[in-house]
Amino acid sequence: MTDAFTILEYAVIAVATASLIYGSYTDVKRRTVKALLFVPLMALGVSINFIIHVPGPFILVGVVIFLFTFLEPDTYAYAILAGIFLLVSIVFVFLIGFHWGFQILVISVVYALGFTERLFGIGDIKGIIALMFSSPLYSPAAETVLLGHLAYVEVPTSLSIMVNVAIFSVMILLYAVYLASKHGTVSIKGEPLAIRFNVELSDRYPEAFKVGEKDGTKFMTYRIPFMVAILMGYLMFLIVGSPIFL
Repeated sequence: MTDAFTILEYAVIAVATASLIYGSYTDVKRRTVKALLFVPLMALGVSINFIIHVPGPFILVGVVIFLFTFLEPDTYAYAILAGIFLLVSIVFVFLIGFHWGFQILVISVVYALGFTERLFGIGDIKGIIALMFSSPLYSPAAETVLLGHLAYVEVPTSLSIMVNVAIFSVMILLYAVYLASKHGTVSIKGEPLAIRFNVELSDRYPEAFKVGEKDGTKFMTYRIPFMVAILMGYLMFLIVGSPIFL
């Protein structure tokens, strides 16, 4: 790989890590992630994909998917686009090869997870997609800077990142279940982490809880800062790749 590629890889790692740290901070403090936070990372991703001659369709569709994360996630248009992206990615597996087609498939699945923001917020979705798009191969910069476990292998990096994020997301979900049990859960259909409404908690941590009412029962749900899980998953990706592929 060229020196320009290595320099860009260092830039990707630096920008991705800084963006995720800042996003984690705002997610924990205010449960919000700035809409444009991951645009610079995507821009670097376009540059690095061009330098290593990634197939043009991968670059085009990756950018288009990211742009449509700015669409309201609770609309039918978002759901229809998610289905279209999934179909396109399956076609790409045969047209541009398994490695790049599968990367688009994983990115499309992540995009689909943003529908209605039932699990990940749209800021989380932008972050994950930007990470996958800007890390098309295991990084030689990471090999030098970190522990040297990363190498050019056939495992699509998008899959490694997704697995890592899933691992830490499950950990945070379990912690949320623990917090819910501490404050007393209530049975609310469609709200598995619902707890009894607590005025003191709601007033003290207004950003941390979503207040709702169903069938005459007022309840709260813990708003999970998944950006922290994404940060931890990315750091693990840089250090060891993904545990299941070691």
